[in-house]
Amino acid sequence: NEALAECDRAIGRFGGGKIAHDKLNILARVGRITEADPFATSLLAGRDLAAELRVLLRRRLIQNRPRQGRWPEVEQMCREALAENPGDSDFAWALIAAQVNQGHLDQAWSSYQATAPAVTRRESVLLWMRLHARFGFTPDDIATALDFADRWHDEPEVGGLIFSVFLDMGGQLLPGGQPVLPDLEPDMAARFQAELVSYAQRNPDGPVQMVDLNDADLTT
Repeated sequence: NEALAECDRAIGRFGGGKIAHDKLNILARVGRITEADPFATSLLAGRDLAAELRVLLRRRLIQNRPRQGRWPEVEQMCREALAENPGDSDFAWALIAAQVNQGHLDQAWSSYQATAPAVTRRESVLLWMRLHARFGFTPDDIATALDFADRWHDEPEVGGLIFSVFLDMGGQLLPGGQPVLPDLEPDMAARFQAELVSYAQRNPDGPVQMVDLNDADLTT
């Protein structure tokens, strides 16, 4: 309480900015979220915060809500955050996650196409794979997914997700009748087969087993 009072005195003398952010951190750290959220919202309503502090405040507000299932609020906050920071991949993925968790897959796909966010976190791979499993992969998408498996080589859950989706989607059709998975050029098909077998050998207890992998095919 004394630290908060000191922050209030400093804000009264010097205005918001870093001191206001310090107060917000204290409120969040002691679990006073019902006070932290309105305070953050009031700070964002002003224009005296530096851009980086506005980003931090928006991240905190967004992160507080998924645990409570408040996905419509997350979606709206992400839209507001992207209006200020249109190139921010974290805000874009949070928007997509909010839409997916509301069952709005068509909107999530539209948001993905509109923002084209970079996949910089392993958590985003799940959303990326789920959307493409619903709306279809191109040959370039297959290569990108294999690049994800390579990037998170030491995290077998990522490769397990990617290869499980591919094996499950083999022979599946989109609502329009097109295959979920495309025909691949020989080089890409060989890369897929090699990485699939390599993953299964490195992770014998993982979701992809060696049984019949020599016959695995993306399209049948």
